[in-house]
Amino acid sequence: MKTKTLTIAQEVFDNYPEISIGFMVVDNLHQIAIAKLPEEIKILSTKGISENAITLQNLVEFPTIATWRQIYQNCGVKPKTFKSSIESLLRRFLQKDYKGIIPIVDLYNYISSGYILSVGGYNIEKIEGTLTLRYGKHGDRFIPLNGKEDITVSSQHIIYADENQDEPVICWMWNHKDSKRTMLTNEVKTGLFIFDCVTPSDKTRLIAAQEEFSKNLIALGATVVSKGFIDNINNTIIL
Repeated sequence: MKTKTLTIAQEVFDNYPEISIGFMVVDNLHQIAIAKLPEEIKILSTKGISENAITLQNLVEFPTIATWRQIYQNCGVKPKTFKSSIESLLRRFLQKDYKGIIPIVDLYNYISSGYILSVGGYNIEKIEGTLTLRYGKHGDRFIPLNGKEDITVSSQHIIYADENQDEPVICWMWNHKDSKRTMLTNEVKTGLFIFDCVTPSDKTRLIAAQEEFSKNLIALGATVVSKGFIDNINNTIIL
């Protein structure tokens, strides 16, 4: 596998200096495709909700969710319509409306909800060169997962984009919607998992979330190759 790099553009730090990104590279993901997730893993989905007394009525007041909403508003979209992945996920669990996807996605969704962090997973072999969290620019093309049409990317939108010339955007509006090109399937062997942190408390929870994820991945037969985080002190890492 060719060298992959993860970085955050300075223009994003200029507006959000406290952000950080946790990352994990995991091999042998196909082992999880045939696994049945234990019930104790599924219980993680309500950990963050119960420990923080989160309800549908007060969800938007939780600091992480409130910060995401402000970021989305700053990016020129309506946060009531376009929600961060963690807000959407918590709403599904609160409404008891979560439906399983595939084992690896379910696993990181339980971790995401349990630690109230936006988590995403990608086929690292499909990521080309440097993956950058940056603002959109003219010509950025995004083909959404399960979407019928391309989404127009503006210079206000924060995106994850790699060096693919035709479809560089792998996640639109930071973590609102993933691309079809780098999606995880049961056949993917090696994945990159991203943990988005936008408040100081997010970063505190990040370490615990990574440990929880690692423990469960190893128990299910996967191999954690590397993990860590980048921030405004060290903003680039070779994956």
